Amino acid sequence: MVLAGRDLYVVRADSEQVAKLAMSDGYATGRLLSRTRDPSFQTPTTATIAGERLLIINSQFHGPGKPPWTVSSISLP
Repeated sequence: MVLAGRDLYVVRADSEQVAKLAMSDGYATGRLLSRTRDPSFQTPTTATIAGERLLIINSQFHGPGKPPWTVSSISLP
């Protein structure tokens, strides 16, 4: 998860997407704003913001011979 102001980005490995929520004043509730998928997502596990980009860490658990992880870069949803 990444919190930027009141925007919360939730990385969902099970559905290979990032959900963006607008959090309430007290951060107790949130409203879903968007869901983003990208062909480069492969078991996304966490994220960070770099400027106007969301960097998604893909943790590949495919066994020997595969890289342990990659990074996807998308525009902030």
